[in-house]
This record gives sequence, structure tokens and C-alpha cells, in this order.
Amino acid sequence: MKLLLFPLYYFSVIRYYVLDMIRYARYSGIFHKKNTEIKFISDIIMSYHVLEKGLTMPDMRLGFGVERVNALINLCNEYMSRGYEKSNCQFLHAIGVIDEYRRTHQASKFEMNTELLDNIDKLIQKVGSVPCLNQIGYTKESYFKENDSTFEYFSASRHSLRNFTSEEIDIEILKKAILLAQNAPSSCNRQQARVYVIQDKEKIKQVLNCQNGHRGFGHLSNKLIILTASVEEYSGIGERNSAYIDGGLFGMNLLYCLHYYKVGVCTLNAYFSYKTEKRMRQICDVPPSEVFLMVLACGKVPEQFKVTLSKRNDISKILHIV
Repeated sequence: MKLLLFPLYYFSVIRYYVLDMIRYARYSGIFHKKNTEIKFISDIIMSYHVLEKGLTMPDMRLGFGVERVNALINLCNEYMSRGYEKSNCQFLHAIGVIDEYRRTHQASKFEMNTELLDNIDKLIQKVGSVPCLNQIGYTKESYFKENDSTFEYFSASRHSLRNFTSEEIDIEILKKAILLAQNAPSSCNRQQARVYVIQDKEKIKQVLNCQNGHRGFGHLSNKLIILTASVEEYSGIGERNSAYIDGGLFGMNLLYCLHYYKVGVCTLNAYFSYKTEKRMRQICDVPPSEVFLMVLACGKVPEQFKVTLSKRNDISKILHIV
């Protein structure tokens, strides 16, 4: 009987993984790009967010992202040509970001490409009403003014920050934030999250060379926090994704805690290739029993800075009452 159950168990394991891969291949954009409105909007969001980040950089380079603007214009035109909703809040936000890009350069007396300006004008004429956007400007005082408010206001005040001073972050402050973040829930209280604080300047450079989402501001980071989760505490095929779920809960809690202790943070992805992941394990001394979750670029907040608007979806897009 035991000999019979052994291959059946592994068959169920393989079945779970195969079904997961089939679902991802079928519904994601890995093979079928832009064949649904949702995928179109996802591409539009990713494109406009790159421009938003450029508009909030500590040293904004005038004339940046021309290829990205043109690509976003083409995406928006194709979106409309397929008859999708022009009233979609993310689509309209993209048009507003394109318009803000134009207004920002015109205000700085920067001579933009005439063909690009013409493409922007034509797009806006097609859409009609365009929201007048401006990325959010803060002072250090205003950014943290809700830290002792109710959670509603405190949580809304946290934003990813891409502008840091050269001041040192006291490691004791980070310890306090990590300790407070431990009140995050985890499956059966197994507390699988692991935290690596990188403070050596050379190692910070090495980690940033492995990560591809920090251009224009990563070099200002005073500390990096690498979040991982151990898979050793799990058992059974049903828990195969639990490290990412439990680790993600801890990660969001840590972001709130760092904001509470007045540390500026930008969340960076940990989408590493096999070769890059191996390099990351060497740099940060992360064992193979842990999976990478995210990288947090940390620094002291300057007196004045901007953060991206990062438009949120209407609740009707995400809420389903059954």
C-alpha cells in the first residue's frame, strides 16, 4: 500500500505544478499579449508609470523617455481602435501623464520634437477631456504629518520614494521597524520571513547591479533591505506558494513600519534570473532554502521632493460581492 501511495503523491505534486503553468500560459501575457482589455490596460499602466517615475526623479533629465512616450501614444491609439472604454480611469490617467510630460517640458522651455508634439495633440483631440495631472509634491514635514493620525490617513500617506539625502539611517531605527513588523500574520504562526540589511556601500552597489528597477535614484540609497522567506517550514503541495504570501504580508507591514519611523523607502522587484539569483545569494549570504521576495531601497527623506501619483483602480474594478 505504501509503495502505491508514494507514486500517487508525486503524481499529485506534478499535477498541481502543471495546472499552475497551464493557467499562467493560458491567461497571462506571456504568449497572448494584448488580446484582452485587461492586458491592454496593464501595458498602458506599466508604460505611464515609467514616465511618472521620470517626472519625480531627484535630477529630472529634460527630454527623457521620448521612445516611451511614443510607445504609450501608440498603445492608447490601439486601445481606442479596438473599441475599449475611453472612460477607463487608467486609460484617462495615461493621457493625463502624457499631457503632464508635455506641460513640464514646455514650462522648462525645452524644445520638444515637433512630431511628438503633433502625436500628443492628435491623441488628446481623439480623447476629448483630459485630466490635468501633477505628480505629488511634498515637504519632509508634510510627508510624515499623518504618522500619528488614524490608520485611514496614515496608510494613505505612504508612498514609494525615489529621492534620498546622504544622511545615515541609524541601524537601531531599522531594528525597531523590523521588530514592529513581526506582528504580521503568517500561516500557523511559522514566521517564515527573513530580513537582510545591506549597509556596506560596495555590497549595495553589487546588489543594485543585480536589480533592474532603480535607474536614476538607486545610487542614493543609504541602506538596502532584502526580504526573503524560508520554505523549510512548509510541507505539502497545498503550501507551495505560501512563502510568497506570508512573506508579502510581512513586507507590506514592514513598509508601514518604516514609514512610521520616518524612513523613506522604494520597493524594488526581485525578479532574478537563475544566474543573477546565484550572485545575490553570494553577496547577501542567503541560503538556497529561502526565496527572494523584494528589495527595499531606504534613505533619509529630503526637505522637498515629488512622488508618483500611481493611480488606483476604481473599486468597481476589484470588488466582487458574491
